[in-house]
Amino acid sequence: MYSLNQVSRRLGVPYYRISYAHASGTVREPVGRFAGKRLYTEADVAELAKHFHKQPGQEPEKGDRCTSSDTKS
Repeated sequence: MYSLNQVSRRLGVPYYRISYAHASGTVREPVGRFAGKRLYTEADVAELAKHFHKQPGQEPEKGDRCTSSDTKS
């Protein structure tokens, strides 16, 4: 699972553009949530990549996975 900030870095898209895509209804919200923060699966990342016409970056390092200390939603 990935945080919004991690997905933003992987796709090279500012986090606020991803948030706006959700708010405007052009991209579905991810099902996962932790402490009110969005959590993205690989399928969610692929959907966002398709929407923004981007290729996802490399898999983040093991320590770069979502933790409760990630604060972007």
